[in-house]
Amino acid sequence: MELLQLRYFYTVAKTLNISRAAAIHGIPQPAMSKTISRLERELDTPLFNRIRNQLSLTPAGHAFLQEVELSLQHLDKGLAAISCAAEEICGELRLLVLLHRYVMVDFVESFRCRYPNASFYISNNKADLSDHGNFAICVAGAGQSGYFDSNMLLHKEEIYLVVPRQHRLAKKSCVQPEDLDGEPLIVQYPTHELYCNFFAMMREAGCTPQVAITSNDLLCNQKYLAYGMGVTLVSMQSADSLHSADTVMVPFARPLYRSVYLYWNRHMLHEPLAALFREHLIEEFRQLSQRQERRTAAAETRQEKT
Repeated sequence: MELLQLRYFYTVAKTLNISRAAAIHGIPQPAMSKTISRLERELDTPLFNRIRNQLSLTPAGHAFLQEVELSLQHLDKGLAAISCAAEEICGELRLLVLLHRYVMVDFVESFRCRYPNASFYISNNKADLSDHGNFAICVAGAGQSGYFDSNMLLHKEEIYLVVPRQHRLAKKSCVQPEDLDGEPLIVQYPTHELYCNFFAMMREAGCTPQVAITSNDLLCNQKYLAYGMGVTLVSMQSADSLHSADTVMVPFARPLYRSVYLYWNRHMLHEPLAALFREHLIEEFRQLSQRQERRTAAAETRQEKT
């Protein structure tokens, strides 16, 4: 039994909704269902009644919830006690940030506001994966579990096409792969998950992308876009770095996603600074997922009205 299982159970028990609980924690609904089922198997007792897609707690589930709630309260009090000693939390934390470089700046700043004596060594260089033993935490796409001994899915985010406001695709409600056949593109490096997912979609549709610029720098891509050198791709969370009044974000007809993972080395979590920052990131990305869910719901509502 793991702490994350208990947190997931607590959220499901409070919401009685697997999909909503999964959205709160920023994980796919099937992953949440599997976690709860695995917990029930470990306890050898059902925690939920499942009748006509409606959840309710069994008597064992009610009893277990009371104890889990107390346990999580004690844990949170312990973390709060550590927070009270924030002035004593110090040292250097080494981070490898391969996704959401600009978003992570905000998360590092909010952490330093709580722990002002913390310092950071941050690398955005994928080549440093070979030196993974010297990094406590890594934020990256899928497939890096061979470098770190532990990982979890932090966030799944939708990808949009960004075009100038006067572009022929700007007024479309969604984009088909055929719409981009021969269109000049500003894309990420071929090793980037966003690139791989996009090109797989294009190949499946029998379309040939025309790459004009290859760059992993969002701020540079913003200028390339402004100069009319092509259209580009952006995740919802990175949109604020690229999207402006002169551009339009258009979803794909078949939604395109990328996954953001948190990787760490367990032995490094013995250091309070690393353990606290890991929990901080999990919470920040949970809130990020909630904001994405609200923005998506608002966009769907606006589209229905029009």
